[in-house]
Amino acid sequence: MIEYKFSAPTAHQHLLDVEIRFNSIQEQHEFVLQLPAWRPGRYELGNFAKNIQKFRVTNAKGNALEYQKATKDTWKVFTDGQESIIVSYTYYAADLNAGSTFVDTNQIYVNPVNCCMYNPNRINEEISLALDIPDNYQIACSLKKQDKHTLWGKDFEELADSPLIASATMHHLSFTAKSGLPVHIWVQGECKPNHERIITDFTKYTNWQLDLFQKCPAKEYHYLIQILPFTFYHGVEHTSSTVLALGPGYALNDSRYDELLGVACHEFYHVWNIKTIRPAEMWPYDYTKENYFPTGFVAEGVTTYMGDYLLWQSGVWSADEYFREFNGQLQKHFDNFGRFNYSVVQSGFDNWLDGYVPGVPDRKVSIYVEGCLIAFMTDVLLMKYTNMQKNLHDVMRSLYNDFYLNNKGYTYDDYVNVVSSHAGKDMAAFFATYAKGTEDFKPQLKECLEWLGLEMREVLTGNLSETHFGYKLIEQGDKTLVSHIHPNSPAAFYELAVNDQLIAVNGFNIRSDGHRWINYFGLFPQELTVWRQGQLLKINIKPDGKEYYKQYKLHKLENPNRNQEKMFEYWRTKQ
Repeated sequence: MIEYKFSAPTAHQHLLDVEIRFNSIQEQHEFVLQLPAWRPGRYELGNFAKNIQKFRVTNAKGNALEYQKATKDTWKVFTDGQESIIVSYTYYAADLNAGSTFVDTNQIYVNPVNCCMYNPNRINEEISLALDIPDNYQIACSLKKQDKHTLWGKDFEELADSPLIASATMHHLSFTAKSGLPVHIWVQGECKPNHERIITDFTKYTNWQLDLFQKCPAKEYHYLIQILPFTFYHGVEHTSSTVLALGPGYALNDSRYDELLGVACHEFYHVWNIKTIRPAEMWPYDYTKENYFPTGFVAEGVTTYMGDYLLWQSGVWSADEYFREFNGQLQKHFDNFGRFNYSVVQSGFDNWLDGYVPGVPDRKVSIYVEGCLIAFMTDVLLMKYTNMQKNLHDVMRSLYNDFYLNNKGYTYDDYVNVVSSHAGKDMAAFFATYAKGTEDFKPQLKECLEWLGLEMREVLTGNLSETHFGYKLIEQGDKTLVSHIHPNSPAAFYELAVNDQLIAVNGFNIRSDGHRWINYFGLFPQELTVWRQGQLLKINIKPDGKEYYKQYKLHKLENPNRNQEKMFEYWRTKQ
């Protein structure tokens, strides 16, 4: 057994002390230690080794052993015939999100994949994890408890997949879902959660998903919810748990509650899609380098679609609430002109290159957004082609039963073949067009919506800068920045640039009221004063009579025919 230990004697400095004991190594002259280079759920290199300091290796008697750093996140220890070695280091833990490690005087929050080293030859060995924490601390974690402050896992994979919070200030809610699945909800941070409402809504969508798949790989499930005092939204999936980070805490029960539901339902669906229904390129995970795979539009896109859709299907959300979220996906899609430049398959591949930051304007698209819309169209096409006998749920069940339960991952071709098998029609051209290609989604989206008795309306945003000048503004602190520019619009022609800071309109200084001044001066030439890379510039811009950015909203047809009504009802209810 490999023995891990966490302690935080200088928690106020955000320092986590890690100790690892490896036994029975006397026959190995060089012992390799690997720190993961990335974490599942975030398809970019994490470079966690940058947080390591005070690295030391000793024998069982405390005598130092020599070591050599081989790569940025690999160490070689010269064991000198020792039977046991003890590795110790400090991990700087000052970043608080759903996939990080964070320590302060109120909690120890650890994603072990960030900070736990392993030996590649012993990755399948059992582990124990001891926490040196105050007696009044509770531990929220899906690992089995050996005693009050010691946890056990079957191997490093389970350790890496099992985040934990240790704290004396957590809210704890629990319920038992269908099939007897124990569900625990741990809430850390300043908030006043509505226990009854949360349990009621979480139970509905949890039971619905359990009914969908019939089999659950988790024996129990834990929500670890970090509440921050400022606006924040993030979630990371694990097989038996998830970490959700949201804020501010005072809005948890009102304006942020739907976001809590959305991310929670999304991450629970990941128990199947990506954690167990896993791409072949990640079977198993290789923690040492990028795991390139072309099916991000399935792993994240289908989950994004299902995360909101299942809240509606299970009765947590109304149709209007679901349509509001779907409108958001449509808006993100149509506002990003990278969709004509880079396919969603190419974009997912390049997550490993530029991560999740906006990056070069209109260079690529999101596997979440594009994948969501592809999943929706796939779902509707399955219903259409089979006369409402099959849908996307059938596809995902097949992937779980035929791939995961047979101990293998799926490829891009496997996914296309499974969809085609259920559709009774070759779907290769569809995925070549929308997943591997850069064709306009709009015609196919409109057709799918029409089959459901829905239409997508394009309406003006009410902001002249967007509709008639072709640029969008965002507020960042006390700054008003240009966030998007529509190709071939006046904004592009008159050389406005993304990230320009808007200072004034026609000489009038703006203070978070740029849209109001722009609307006030109307459809006439306007002089924009912008700050760009240390220079104050004046840009004269005038409308050209065309319309650019619009809002996209779903509406039910006033007089749907019988077939449309029947398919809409099937879509709303069928598991």
